[in-house]
Amino acid sequence: MKIKKLFGIAISCLLLACFIQGKPTEAATGDFAGEKKSDFAYAINDLYKESLYGGLTLYKQQIKTLQNGDESKKTWNSHTVQWVDIPASSEAVNVVPWTMTTADQWDNETVRRIAADYEKTHPGWMVVAGINGDFFDVGDPVRTGEPTNIHVQEGETYQPYAINDPNYRAGLGFLNNDFRQMIYGAVELDNNLSIEIIENGEVVETKVATKVNELSETGISVLTYIPNSLASLAKTFDLTGYKVLVGEYDITRQSVERANKIFVKGTITSTESLGSVKVPRGNFYLVSKDGSLDNFVQIGDYVRCQHKLTGKWENAYNVIGYVHQVVDNGQALRKKATDSFSYTTHPRTLIGFKKDKSVVMMVINGRGKEADCEVGASLFQSGELMRLAGCDTAFNLDGGGSSTLIVRNERGGFETINKPSDGSERSDGNAMLVVMRNPEINFSGTNITRTGVTFTRQINELTKDFKNITVEINNKVYDFTSEKIEIEGLEENTDYEVVFSYEVPAVNDETKYVKQKYKVNIKTKNLIYPSSGLYVSEVDKNSITISKDKTGYEDWIQDVTVYVSGQAYYMGNESTFVIEELLDATKYTISYEYNVVEPGNPKRYPVTEPGTEITTLAYTLPKFVKFGVKSQTENSVIVEYEYDDEDGIAENVYIVAYNQEGKEVSRPEVSRRRGNVEFTGLDLTLQGYSFKIEVKYYESEETTILSTYRSEPITVEQIVKKPETKKTCKKSTGEYLVATLSLASLAVLVLRRKK
Repeated sequence: MKIKKLFGIAISCLLLACFIQGKPTEAATGDFAGEKKSDFAYAINDLYKESLYGGLTLYKQQIKTLQNGDESKKTWNSHTVQWVDIPASSEAVNVVPWTMTTADQWDNETVRRIAADYEKTHPGWMVVAGINGDFFDVGDPVRTGEPTNIHVQEGETYQPYAINDPNYRAGLGFLNNDFRQMIYGAVELDNNLSIEIIENGEVVETKVATKVNELSETGISVLTYIPNSLASLAKTFDLTGYKVLVGEYDITRQSVERANKIFVKGTITSTESLGSVKVPRGNFYLVSKDGSLDNFVQIGDYVRCQHKLTGKWENAYNVIGYVHQVVDNGQALRKKATDSFSYTTHPRTLIGFKKDKSVVMMVINGRGKEADCEVGASLFQSGELMRLAGCDTAFNLDGGGSSTLIVRNERGGFETINKPSDGSERSDGNAMLVVMRNPEINFSGTNITRTGVTFTRQINELTKDFKNITVEINNKVYDFTSEKIEIEGLEENTDYEVVFSYEVPAVNDETKYVKQKYKVNIKTKNLIYPSSGLYVSEVDKNSITISKDKTGYEDWIQDVTVYVSGQAYYMGNESTFVIEELLDATKYTISYEYNVVEPGNPKRYPVTEPGTEITTLAYTLPKFVKFGVKSQTENSVIVEYEYDDEDGIAENVYIVAYNQEGKEVSRPEVSRRRGNVEFTGLDLTLQGYSFKIEVKYYESEETTILSTYRSEPITVEQIVKKPETKKTCKKSTGEYLVATLSLASLAVLVLRRKK
């Protein structure tokens, strides 16, 4: 989702009337054109509006408000205001507070990091929008980062009271995990710490702790680990004579002001007999001297210690703290000017509720320039903007550099809508998030190919009951009935919008299924083009030579056109190409166009390769008219050569011999332009050799550096001798016959002589 710089053309039904410097004018468009909506605000320009996941709508507008509603001063402030509207009809979404999941201390993070943490700990859910939450501790000398007011998430009281004012527990809560059941005001809370035994997520037995981080002769004391940052609250306990049940906590929270205001939950792992100790990190202790732990907690039990909500707050599943209410019964509230925070302009974060139970989450930019519409708002101005957004009730959360509004974009990430006054997002103590069920359909770059995409779905306890999951892409709809679906037939290097549709249990009624959808954008991959291997291999006075390296992909590079300062020369599929009739001593830009042709793929991929610059020479390089091997023996080679030096640039000319490893073995200098050179002392029975003509020349009369110009090599292959054939006495049948006849004749001759 890309936030446009120019706002849309539809103006808000709630901010339709325009009042310039307190003087109303008619709005340009809308059902209420000309109707006066406020004496304290008017729109500077038209409203930008965009639909988000879960039926949410994002609005953004530049608006002027009368500072503090003070009509006597007539001072107007210019704001950039952005807000998300969460309709009560959105049954697949919920509004929840959340803080980072860490084991033993509060952790401040940006809203987007808090949102990512929620998703990590809640498979089957995703965050679609969020704002920063309550004020948090930045105290001196210790900064704990804890919310300065009450914080309850998923039925657990992480922060049981308001620091600096423990008697004031103003909270905004949702009963029964349903944002339509909002409750606010002074929170009713049991000051006693409850020790609860949890089985399968349910409380099966409860006792009240007698002491917290103190010892008692009777009842149960709960002792917790105190972080190093709060070392002044840590104590050493003499546990001699006490029964000690050691627990390993999953989460523990400790307040900056009071050691006895804690939250901890974890598993009981052992029974110990201890003396004088401090509770180590990773542990909490349940201790008793009078048998109160007997028949209550056993090894292996999962224990939660917390302050429980009471009275009308008993069923509040989520609670976040606030300090100021800014809209009540549809009217912006005027605060007494007892502190500058109320009546000066600051960036603001607000949450409000319409009469139909829809929710508005708003952020007002601030601490910027009037000309940029970046002036913050007072509490009254903030309340008036929330009223105009339709709120019957609204509350001010932490503002200033903390003010942040994020929404989920179609790339699966989060986008910051407002302009944080710090220049970047500030890390906060908690956040308010809008979350919705999602079927855990995942994809990544590794699952996207040139012609297709693979989606995988994680099936777990939270996603197994999803129904009728489909994937729509390229105007085709696919049923997602398994853990993986492979889609082919897409165009490569193409952007596609993917729409996931599904039915999920309603947040407030799991027997009811509601339809939901969300979109992501993907782009198929393109062919990774191989190197063309094209380069200028030779530059001469009036010509250049273009060559194509052997890269292993040279057959893929076809239909080459070489551009010499814009003049086209068709090289085709040749490996070497000479371009002639160029001007001497002239600079040219060389570039290439060609087609990449992948074997087995009929598609041709046109490529334009950026240019390089060359300068033709002011002289003609020597031409090698004749260069070859005239004769050779096992230990010598005679090389015949002839070169033409038209412009007489040669200073020294050598015939250089190299062995088969490329090491130079001889370089006799030649004084004539033609002749023979004999190389002796070679051993062609062991290896082959190569030879080049090397010309040393000065590029110009001014230069003192010799350049080198070489011919293409000629080679002499190694002489491989055939093995000698060994002589044997074996003869052919014919040879034996002749020998036998010869012997017989000799015998007859001897016999005759004897007679």
